[in-house]
Amino acid sequence: MRFPKILIISEFSFNSDSGGGLLFKNLFDGYPKNKIGIIHEDTMFEGKNFGLSICLKSRNKLFNIVVKFIPNKLKNFLKSISFFIKKIQINNPVYNNFPHKESIQEFNPDIIYTILGGRELMYYIKNVHQCFGYSLIIHFMDNWVSDNLLNENENKKLLKYFIKVSSTRIAINQQMARAYFKKFNKKFKVIHNSLDREKIKTINNFNKKKIVTYIGSVYKNAQLDSLVKISHAVIALHRQNIDIKFEIYLPERQLKEFKLKFPKHFCISLKSNKFTDNEYFSLLSKSNLLILASNFDTNSICYYKYSWPAKMPSYLMSGIPIFILGPAEVFFISEAKKKNWAYVCNDDDESNIKESIYKILFDNNIKKIVVRSAIKESKKFELDKMKKSFLNILCENCIKV
Repeated sequence: MRFPKILIISEFSFNSDSGGGLLFKNLFDGYPKNKIGIIHEDTMFEGKNFGLSICLKSRNKLFNIVVKFIPNKLKNFLKSISFFIKKIQINNPVYNNFPHKESIQEFNPDIIYTILGGRELMYYIKNVHQCFGYSLIIHFMDNWVSDNLLNENENKKLLKYFIKVSSTRIAINQQMARAYFKKFNKKFKVIHNSLDREKIKTINNFNKKKIVTYIGSVYKNAQLDSLVKISHAVIALHRQNIDIKFEIYLPERQLKEFKLKFPKHFCISLKSNKFTDNEYFSLLSKSNLLILASNFDTNSICYYKYSWPAKMPSYLMSGIPIFILGPAEVFFISEAKKKNWAYVCNDDDESNIKESIYKILFDNNIKKIVVRSAIKESKKFELDKMKKSFLNILCENCIKV
């Protein structure tokens, strides 16, 4: 099998604490590392074994510590100055005056693959594309392209450019592909996160205490509010003499940012999700309930509308029941309710959340239906099949292969 040389340009690197990072990790599982170049903004990622690895942000630890003590107003002002300076450097009409040009030229990829990102990063991708003319594949994971969220003309122009010049456009699921075909009048292929089923561990959750688990990223405009509401519902169950604990595992930076948003109670545990694959799947196997969530406000619904959570394959395959709190307007939630692969609560009233969690934890008939339906749904998320589809897309876009 032949593999195109691919340059990934992304905010994220290969990791397990972001949807993009997990997608890369699984899609490129087994891909020759010398054929992968990655330009990213993750200061913790080295990527020494890759054909090319460049971090666009400073790894200076002293600088990062000092930044923490700068007031937000001054920080925002400095960011705005920094953006315009970099924009002058990066968004050069001649497209030959941007950082790392020589390194990219030496790596000489066949394809640029990107999930896009912030405006500055999109300018960088645009310049690399216009300078070298490599085939461009863009992959959408969330509905940030909505007119309600993409409110700056400059961002809209950048998006219009990428939609026009990309050789292939990819959506995270069929619903997004259909919606974006209508929106942009362009065809979208579908690639989502998948998993090697062999990684799933035997269920080991026969403890008296019921362990409710959330593992993954959390964002203000996606699921934060609903996770906080689930926390309050768990506390309410505990006060009714239910032996229960809600374990929440977040990326380190989000743990620091959002820890104070959650209620302080000994049955609510917040920890960093820095663990290996083996540790991750062990946590799933010891859980009694796995959580997915979406906020109910308009902006969150708009952003999360067509999303497909990266941890969904591992949840579906685990044999552990899934509980979802969120509005029916979000696609993965309406799918779960329609196909019964999760127990869904579309009401953010605390008493209803509490009652729903109690039912899925203690009603064995409901639990059996949910788990059986989840295992059936998980067949769509087999890693080998998705990797082959993705490799076919790469090869279709590679003139040299």
